[in-house]
Amino acid sequence: MSLHSSLEAPLALAENGEPKKGTAFWMVMGTLVVSTFMAALDATDLSVALPTIAVDLHGTTTMAFWAGIAFLLSSCVFSPLFGAFSEIFGRRLLVLTAITLFTGGAMICGLARNMAVLVLGRTAQGIGSGGIISLTEIIICDLVPLRERGLYFGIQGMIWAVATVIGPIIGGLFAKHDWRWIFWINLPISLLSFPLIIRYLNLNLELVPLSVKFRRIDWLGICIFVPCISTFLTALTWGGTMYPWSSYQTYLPLILSTAGLLLFLFVESQYATEPIIPVKVFLTQTGSVSYLGVFLHGVIVWGVLYYLPVYFEGVWEMTPVGSGIALLPSTFTTAPAAAAVGILVQKIGKYRWSIWIGWTVSLIGALTLVFLNTQLILWRRIIPLMILGIGTGFNFAGPPFAIQCSVSNEDTPLALSTFAFIRTFGQVFGVAVGSSIFQNGFKVPGFEASDAISQIGLIKTLPPPIRLAFQKGLSVALRHLWFALAGLSAIGLITSLATQELSLDRELETKQGLKHQESDKSI
Repeated sequence: MSLHSSLEAPLALAENGEPKKGTAFWMVMGTLVVSTFMAALDATDLSVALPTIAVDLHGTTTMAFWAGIAFLLSSCVFSPLFGAFSEIFGRRLLVLTAITLFTGGAMICGLARNMAVLVLGRTAQGIGSGGIISLTEIIICDLVPLRERGLYFGIQGMIWAVATVIGPIIGGLFAKHDWRWIFWINLPISLLSFPLIIRYLNLNLELVPLSVKFRRIDWLGICIFVPCISTFLTALTWGGTMYPWSSYQTYLPLILSTAGLLLFLFVESQYATEPIIPVKVFLTQTGSVSYLGVFLHGVIVWGVLYYLPVYFEGVWEMTPVGSGIALLPSTFTTAPAAAAVGILVQKIGKYRWSIWIGWTVSLIGALTLVFLNTQLILWRRIIPLMILGIGTGFNFAGPPFAIQCSVSNEDTPLALSTFAFIRTFGQVFGVAVGSSIFQNGFKVPGFEASDAISQIGLIKTLPPPIRLAFQKGLSVALRHLWFALAGLSAIGLITSLATQELSLDRELETKQGLKHQESDKSI
């Protein structure tokens, strides 16, 4: 028996011929789900607490800006590296590394006495978060046959939906008492996850000398990718906020980093034997439109999550906590929709319908946001969020099937780490482009568009005529954004029509499946 074939049959089989899911499987899944929840929660819980933290730590506006974006940027940059390194050094080592970075970052933030230390901690947390989220999806593919993955990816979608919406609520509550608990609450779960991963994530891994593993690393690709994508995302994020889009501080880094990323893709396609991002995953019809859809979905979701609270707080005059609660109707539809898609795809063996429905409902949901106003009764305020939530849930769960079906089993791990990267890249892009659209649409005499959001906290102190003018300006600017998101949804729907219905009936083949453990009779 060859090494490859021996590694592809790591689990005892049930009567139906599928790998049995015993104690180790469920402990691993439970640990990864909880870790993913904490990582997703920390992506959003700091936003509403940041003004309080900046005052407490005597931070400048610039430092507050970096504290806000460091997590998302570092998560985006490093998520594909964790996927590539896990192919060489094994999943368990990289999961433990990610949890260690996430936990260490939380401790640094909790102990921070100035904004610079807080930014350092958030960066470490973001790196760990990128690893946790990317590796969780890869490990699901290591342990679960393709057709059955719907349930688990549906759960992932539920976790993301719940965490991203309740994050601001939790952050707002802690900000009223002790903001450091935003970070301390991570420690018990993270510290418990560490021994559970060591005990139960016992995977097959080809034993080769460490020197051989280091030679397999795509050093050239890393040296090009990390600085270029970091520069691109940083310039994209501060464009229109710290610096105008027309300033050289914005356009020069964007131009240079774009050239560097094109060079990176050339190197990956022509020279890298084990690329960080394999270009071939983009070259199939289904793969290319699916990755485009993942990017657009990231833009739309983060555009809504970031700017809908601006509407709630600025136009409806809600508190930050109330704004978070107002987003809950979308969670109550996103989570069940994601789970339902996963279960139905597993049952019927087809996934294309879920992508088409997801984009159709997302388009309708984005258009309904255009009609939000202060005169709407409660149920008419809730319905647009519920519609948008259903579309979001479908688009969380459907595209991973198309991406996995479009590549070979061998390429699936890196295809999924690329999926995680593209999704996070879309989120960063959504915040940046949303800022540009908002500022271009905000036209109120006496107010600078770049300072409009920061003025929302003072809205109740404004004289009534000025307050109404300010709120109308916010509403008009955000309506421009909702139309833009609807346009992106339309692009997503049109391009998704090219998605092919490929077979989900594929045997589980993995080089890093769970080892058979004699002590666990159920495995």
